Amino acid sequence: MRLEAADLAIGYGRTRVGSGIHVAVAPGEVLALLGPNGCGKTTLFRTLMGLLPAQGGEVRLGGERLGTLSRAAIARRIGYVPQHAEGYFPFTVLETVLMGRTAHTGIFSTPSRQDYAVARAHLERLGMADYAEQPFTRISGGQRQLTLIARALTQEASILVMDEPTASLDFGNELRVLDRIRRLAADGHAVVLSTHNPDHADRYADRIAVMHDGGIIAQGSPGAVLTGELLSGIYDVAVERAPVATSAPGPRVHVTLPRGTL
Repeated sequence: MRLEAADLAIGYGRTRVGSGIHVAVAPGEVLALLGPNGCGKTTLFRTLMGLLPAQGGEVRLGGERLGTLSRAAIARRIGYVPQHAEGYFPFTVLETVLMGRTAHTGIFSTPSRQDYAVARAHLERLGMADYAEQPFTRISGGQRQLTLIARALTQEASILVMDEPTASLDFGNELRVLDRIRRLAADGHAVVLSTHNPDHADRYADRIAVMHDGGIIAQGSPGAVLTGELLSGIYDVAVERAPVATSAPGPRVHVTLPRGTL
C-alpha cells in the first residue's frame, strides 16, 4: 500500500508550519525524513497519519483520500512507532504489544486467542519472544523500541511511520533496530522514518527527503541527496561527506564529518 502527499500544507490551528510538500513511500521501501529540529517533521508525520487535518493539498492512502477514512481504517493501514514510550504501569511486553490489536477489536474488547497469536508471532519475528512476560518498564531501550515496532505490526498495518526510532539508543541497539527496519521493508512494508543521523539514512534508506523551514528541499537516493553542502546548509555547521571502504554489497557508503577532519 502506498502513502503519498501532494502539494500538502501542514500546521495546527491557525499556525501554518509548511506547504508545497510532495512525498510518497511505496511497499518495500524505506524513506528517511532528515532535517533540523523545528523544521516540521513531527507535524508532517501527524498529518500523514490523519491526526492533524491537512491545511491544503491532500494525503492519499492506497489511493483513497485520507480524510474519507475512519480512525479505525487508518489504524489498520498505518502503524505508528514513537521515539520512546515511558512505562508508568507494569504491563508486560506481551500486553503492550496486544494494545495494537485495538485497531481491529475496539479499545474495551477482551483479546481473543487469535489476538494473542498475532502478538506472539510479531514478538517472535522481532526476536522478542523470550521477553513476552517481562515488564515493559524493565527491559532495555532497544528492547522497548522493538516492542513498540511489534505493537505497530499487530495492527496488521502495511505502512509504518517511525519518529526517530533510534533516538537515545546505544550504538549496538541502534544497529539492531535499523537492521530490523530494513528487514520489514524487505518483507513488503512501506516504512517512513525520521532521523537526525545522515549516516543512518545513507546506509538504511532507499530514498531520503530533506525537510527545512516547513518544505521538502531535496528528495532522492542517498547518493544523490546527501552532500556536505546540503547538510552544512540545513544544520548551519560545516561538514563534508567521505566514502568508506566496505565489503558490503550495494551503493558505496559515506560518513559525515566536520569539515577539515580529513
